[in-house]
Amino acid sequence: MEQKSNLENNEFYQKGLQALKKNNYGYAMELFHSILERYPEFTQCRHYLLKAARQNQKLKKSSLLKLVLIKTTELILDLKAAYFYLQNKFNLAIKLREKIVLLTPENASALYKLAALFHKSGQTNNAIVVLEEIIFIDNKNLPALNLLARLYFQDKNYERAKTTASILLNISPRNLEAENIIKNISALHTIEKGFDEIKPTT
Repeated sequence: MEQKSNLENNEFYQKGLQALKKNNYGYAMELFHSILERYPEFTQCRHYLLKAARQNQKLKKSSLLKLVLIKTTELILDLKAAYFYLQNKFNLAIKLREKIVLLTPENASALYKLAALFHKSGQTNNAIVVLEEIIFIDNKNLPALNLLARLYFQDKNYERAKTTASILLNISPRNLEAENIIKNISALHTIEKGFDEIKPTT
């Protein structure tokens, strides 16, 4: 993948940001989506795509018929994604789950399924950015908080892992994984402090 600074200077990405600022959400979505087709791990672009999708949905007043069509499409895509998942065709399943998310960008369950797929396929950064979007929508979403704390810890982002685990414990006081994450981080800091205090022999 190209360097992050190069991607942030990408002409279409910058146009997408401008479109987002001007509330031209549909055009912004098109631009961000086209960039992600080529650079799927450009996580900042994914964040803005999901933001644009949420804002775009708020502007639209869908009729009952439109809502039924969206739900029907979502169910069909969900079945197809599940089929590809069982076939271990994760990239195809991801593309379908992305379509579902853009249809229902505030659907925490759909977002979580996408994040779980990214995690399963080893795309940790993409999983994290989608989980963060879920927390933005629902800051007490236990499955998202749980997986997010774990991924932050695995990614050695200990400050965020500890913060997320602490939030988890406030909501679910007996959450064993959150307790273990905090204990492990404390142990790591103790070890690092011990190394810092070692002085060379004279």
